[in-house]
Amino acid sequence: MKIYLCEDSPEGLFSAVFRAYAEKCENAHISTLRYVQVEFGTEFIEVSAEKEHSERVKNALIRYGGKKTVCDIDIAMRSGNAEKADVIFAYIRRILAEKRDISRSFAYAEVMPFFTLCDRVRLEIHRFSGFLRFEERGNILYAHFTPDNDIADLLLPHFARRLGNLPFLIHDTLRGRCAAWNGRQAAHFFGDLPADMKPNVAEKELILLWKKYFHATNIDSRPHPKQQDNYLPRRYRKNMCEF
Repeated sequence: MKIYLCEDSPEGLFSAVFRAYAEKCENAHISTLRYVQVEFGTEFIEVSAEKEHSERVKNALIRYGGKKTVCDIDIAMRSGNAEKADVIFAYIRRILAEKRDISRSFAYAEVMPFFTLCDRVRLEIHRFSGFLRFEERGNILYAHFTPDNDIADLLLPHFARRLGNLPFLIHDTLRGRCAAWNGRQAAHFFGDLPADMKPNVAEKELILLWKKYFHATNIDSRPHPKQQDNYLPRRYRKNMCEF
């Protein structure tokens, strides 16, 4: 068995797919991880992202599956699932074997796992469109969160439409990814929050007021923990001031 190790990006994945096909490896797997538990005799092959190789695979997928296929793969690559690269690779192999769009062909075993990745990423984008909390820090609005998937830059267009010309920064503290909006343009980068960016006095008062409102509207004699967990999963609460 061969495991092709690639960078965590569509271009890296497509380059690994090209390499696996070029070497005509029947028992090939792809991983974005550098530490994988495997059986004895496994061969690891590190693959660098090559634009030319990536474009050839990408063009083949567009030819057989359409542009939506490449968009879906980009979404699936945002997943936090450790096995995502191999799931996507299996889906790609099926498309190249059938030479057609298989996005609705759930009879194939490779299709459902792939779209489960996509659906979970899109669901988290939808949830954080309502769950994300902004604080006023300095002259910008700042929101920090720890999503299961890499979605900071995918959330930016939604909040750019909502907040208009107000500058804001969305910070994925788990991955160190930042998505920034200055009122006119978007930027994406990796980095930490400057130490001098702290909530001002007015923001601290608003946080305290929000906590008071949250506790005032809660009815202690009528707890509904299961219903609350359905509406707002517990893993999202650590970045919400009311909790």
